[in-house]
Amino acid sequence: MSVVVVSGRLKSALAINVYSGTVAQSIVLSLLDAPELHDAKPKPFAVWPLHINKRPVLDGVAAPPGSELMLRAAFAQRELARRLVEAVAERGLKVFNAEVSVEAVEFWDVPRGAGGKECFKVDFLSPTRFETRRYYQRRTPVYDFTPRALSLFHSAVAYGRRFGLFKYGINFLKWVYNYVGDHGLRLRGEELREDGKACERQNRQGVYGLGPL
Repeated sequence: MSVVVVSGRLKSALAINVYSGTVAQSIVLSLLDAPELHDAKPKPFAVWPLHINKRPVLDGVAAPPGSELMLRAAFAQRELARRLVEAVAERGLKVFNAEVSVEAVEFWDVPRGAGGKECFKVDFLSPTRFETRRYYQRRTPVYDFTPRALSLFHSAVAYGRRFGLFKYGINFLKWVYNYVGDHGLRLRGEELREDGKACERQNRQGVYGLGPL
């Protein structure tokens, strides 16, 4: 897997009123100029939400000229990552009509395997919660702070096998189900604020956290 990070500063003001992850994905698809990827499921790459002044843009921002912007994407295929780097070098970077003065383009390969690490870390970029299975009928959903370990690894295995990153399968998932669980979970409550005002609790309340498995 390969990672590309493009960072720079806005040449003009920028307004975003949607979750910027969809904007980042559209930028990457446009730069790759690969129509066949638009409807691909799953896509052979994943993006972070755009970061402006080192903060993820979750649902809207008004950024003045000179603001720092970062676009980050990870690719299952190294060739696509290389194409993105070349496209940025040739065509530059724009977010809607706002041009970005590119200051740095980073490109590296993530080594396969655990690399001697003893844990699998999940770092959430935004307050979040996960709906869990309900054991009794009730009108309202039940939420937990973190996803089940099995859910995380099931998604990783499905994606990894689809793009040839590894060959783990059902036996590995059975092992995860029986032996892997959260430990040493470190969480802190967080309520996002905009312009000094507290946001609506039911929509923004959540948890930032990092939990080794």
